[in-house]
Amino acid sequence: MPCSKGKANDQGERCAYAKSEPQTVEGWQAWDIALRCAGQLRMAQFAVIGIDMTAALKLAEGLGYDVVAISEFLPACENGMVAAINEKLINGLK
Repeated sequence: MPCSKGKANDQGERCAYAKSEPQTVEGWQAWDIALRCAGQLRMAQFAVIGIDMTAALKLAEGLGYDVVAISEFLPACENGMVAAINEKLINGLK
């Protein structure tokens, strides 16, 4: 399969995972923090509104990550996570 090798398929599209994977060490660090903080979510009624950034940045600092870079990249991870989780919640409640 072309996608498993990072190449485009017959329609010229790259694998969604390959297109959106982090390209830098700092990007990977932000993704690591996002995964580690998946349980540190801020909620409002039946919706997720974000990651607890204070906890996330403390974790990044404790791991020796570049906190300035994490501060830049983590909100992008957060946006995707919040959208996906809320979509699942909405579809699950119907």
